[in-house]
Amino acid sequence: MAKAAKSNVPALPDNQQFLEEAAARIIDRIKRTIENIIEVGRELRAVKERIGHGNFQLWIESEFNWGLKTAERQPFLGFNIPAIGPRVAADPFVLIRYL
Repeated sequence: MAKAAKSNVPALPDNQQFLEEAAARIIDRIKRTIENIIEVGRELRAVKERIGHGNFQLWIESEFNWGLKTAERQPFLGFNIPAIGPRVAADPFVLIRYL
């Protein structure tokens, strides 16, 4: 993962380590969130392919109380990972634009 640029925000010397550690934790959580969203998309796609569109719609409504559009926005990431993969490898925050 590309390291975030150092902050230009002036900080008292005793806050520098705290700020760096907080930034590292936040970046890690964002990265894990993105990875989970991708996996949810892949799971939804696999279910839809296995049970078909009509059954998929009934399943997501009963299981998650989602409409079809909500579910279809999730697989968007799973469907398109190969196309944006190289950019994500360089900077995982690129995926945030797709959420």
